Amino acid sequence: MAAVKKVFKYILMLNLCLALVSLLGSAWLVRTVGSQAYAAGAVATVVVGIAASLALLISSIHSRQVKADSGVSGVLLAMLVRMGLPLAVLLGMQQLHSPLLEAGFTGLLVLNYLVALPLETLMSLAFQRETTQHESGSDVSATAISS
Repeated sequence: MAAVKKVFKYILMLNLCLALVSLLGSAWLVRTVGSQAYAAGAVATVVVGIAASLALLISSIHSRQVKADSGVSGVLLAMLVRMGLPLAVLLGMQQLHSPLLEAGFTGLLVLNYLVALPLETLMSLAFQRETTQHESGSDVSATAISS
């Protein structure tokens, strides 16, 4: 239960950071493109926030599995979600000729992505480190019991 709380705490912290960065980026763009920059920033934040949250959730789930090779597959799956969803939304918006593209959506998407990537990576590493420490602690206690 504590692990679930930790995941949601990390997701909340990540999305709050993204909202702040997007607000600052949108405020900077408002001077040149108008108030539609806030809508572009909000959509960029939601897209990257969902992708990073799903990637963090996937990393957390895969770090708890006991298989030795599940860590690599979890990282790859999280990377696919983290990169694929924003790219798919960007390509879809280009196909639909969305007015948000003129309002700086692409730049705000990249800004949010570049902030989310290191934050989400550090949080994922915390899950891996916690799992490694938990496994090494259980190995030590299992060795002590068998001796």
